[in-house]
Amino acid sequence: MEDMVSEVVKDEDPGADFTASVQELLSRVKEMFQQVEYNSAVPLLETAREQAPTDTLVSLLLADAYTFTRGPDDFEEDQGAYDRALALLDEVIEREPDNTLARLRRAAIYAILAPEEKLLNQQRQILDDARGGPYEVIAELELARRYLICGMGSQALVLYKKLEESHDWLAGVLHSEQGVACAISKNFGQAREHFLTAVALTTPEAMAHLQQTSEKLIGEAYWSFWRTVDNLPSRQCQNHAWLAGLYSITGIGPEAREHLSQVLKYLQSAELGSAATVLKRQFVRQMERMFPQLAGEPEVRALKQEIEEL
Repeated sequence: MEDMVSEVVKDEDPGADFTASVQELLSRVKEMFQQVEYNSAVPLLETAREQAPTDTLVSLLLADAYTFTRGPDDFEEDQGAYDRALALLDEVIEREPDNTLARLRRAAIYAILAPEEKLLNQQRQILDDARGGPYEVIAELELARRYLICGMGSQALVLYKKLEESHDWLAGVLHSEQGVACAISKNFGQAREHFLTAVALTTPEAMAHLQQTSEKLIGEAYWSFWRTVDNLPSRQCQNHAWLAGLYSITGIGPEAREHLSQVLKYLQSAELGSAATVLKRQFVRQMERMFPQLAGEPEVRALKQEIEEL
């Protein structure tokens, strides 16, 4: 595999050209990211960017801090954060037009509010440009995700199947996302099968392989800020949440209750750290919007009350 890191974010920790002041700021930012305090990291990263205005790592992290865990409703109230994140990545891409990681991050953020046609055209262009390079697999995965956002589950499934044939390190992720695609298309039986497979494939060994490959793709410097966020409990929590909801469609039976209990177990995992609060909010919101019959269960109501009291 060609040297991917040198093309995107250098492997220094965090960068050979950083001053001691910027080094200190990024050390504090890393702690905040690990505590899921992205909003609190914004002022520190803005200060770091004033001192290192052309550094790619700082700009990527600042764009992430403005947008991570935020959705369309958030940006309708705070359009400035959305625009700032896009502008930061535009500057990186203007300096480094071949920086595929920056283009992928920009497309992912743009997708939050973008019109469908522009969104898909942009993502297809990135994939065309990434063909034959180390980011081709990620560009295909991101295009599949854009199809999901646009409600085009069948198109997403075509890409997921293709990726599944040649990238076993992504198998757990692919089955989870195929489950979402099938659920969007109301193929609930197939959706359950994909999520059950994802649960079986999401093992400690598989997660270690996934994390190692992710680090190789984006570089140790950038990955070090995200290492603690993507873990087995967070992925299994989401898999079981979908399964609980899908089984509850035909009534709150033993299968739905079993997967609900698994969600609650993983939400208590020490490995989640501060991310547990974010996942709890996401779970309650998902149940209320998609599976209201499960949202009324005592365990989910208790979880909602816990969140409201924070």
